Amino acid sequence: MLRKLARGRKKYGLRRSLKRELFRQIDKILFPLNRETLVSAFRRVGVAKGATICVHSSLSRLGYVDGGADAVVDALMETVGKVGCILMPCFSMGILAFSLTKEFSMAPLIYLILAF
Repeated sequence: MLRKLARGRKKYGLRRSLKRELFRQIDKILFPLNRETLVSAFRRVGVAKGATICVHSSLSRLGYVDGGADAVVDALMETVGKVGCILMPCFSMGILAFSLTKEFSMAPLIYLILAF
């Protein structure tokens, strides 16, 4: 955690970094997200079994998720079921022929988990 704060201090300043970390910790306690709560939330907004959905997301915008990107992908897969379809665009940032082995670090984590 101290390394993260030190990195944030360079980018945002110490005060802002501490404030961001405080809000992250509060989110963990007050609004815990895990696979079960995500499945429930997806169903409440109308995602049903057998649905075809297009997901363009930023994991950091969800806040703290217990289980990380794996939990989000598992929740999506559980929500749409085996007959549903999840489409996740993964933009290659100007690379014409995208390969996960060559441009692995450029692809967002949530997309890489779904790919494997």
